[in-house]
Amino acid sequence: MPESPADLTPASYVQQLDVLAERLHDQGTLVLEMVEGGFDHLFAPGDDGLAAMHEAEERVDQADVAIEQSAVDLLGSATAAACPLPDVQLRRLLTVVKINNELERIADEAISCATLGQRLSEAGAQPPTTFRVLTNSVVGLVRDATRAMTSGDDRLARIVLQSDDAVEAFKATLMQGAEARLREGKIEPAVAFILLEITTAAHAIAEHTANIAEQLLYLHTGTIMRHVEGTWREVDRDGPGSAQ
Repeated sequence: MPESPADLTPASYVQQLDVLAERLHDQGTLVLEMVEGGFDHLFAPGDDGLAAMHEAEERVDQADVAIEQSAVDLLGSATAAACPLPDVQLRRLLTVVKINNELERIADEAISCATLGQRLSEAGAQPPTTFRVLTNSVVGLVRDATRAMTSGDDRLARIVLQSDDAVEAFKATLMQGAEARLREGKIEPAVAFILLEITTAAHAIAEHTANIAEQLLYLHTGTIMRHVEGTWREVDRDGPGSAQ
């Protein structure tokens, strides 16, 4: 017989939250597959691959709504039962909601990459081989963040934050290269614009992934990280700019 909200206890709250965290990890795994598929589509576009990406996006969207609704229901049950919960368990639930949102945005950007790959192919072009460095780096970030979600490994979360700055720098280099090739007449304006869009989408995935790492670090270590002057820095929670 299902447990009513009034019967919720701290122990059953944690059990339900554990299940929710497992569902979030499954969502992260699916989103990682979408990122890999979206980048593969840049270099080997095809209608079948794009169709599979859209099917995966639908699954991500459905899971996104279900996870958020489950989180709202769980919080509502805890409130109705006047269930005493430590702050860490409330933060954990809020972290699930925030990460769920970031994963859905990453999936959107993965679809953008796949669509841009199709457009690039239709324009008779393909990404320079240097784009592989960017895409491989971003896939690595998403993979590390997904692992950190499961293991609670703050070392992996820190690696994601540190690598995000490198991705941003590489994005700037690729964009400058595309602009230079355009000025030299080596590529058409339409192709240059698509390449710029690809770098922007890949960087957006890295940024959303860094946001996940930021949330994980705060949850597991209490460390507050902020992106200041182009780099991630630890801030004093009692000092300026700290979370209150």
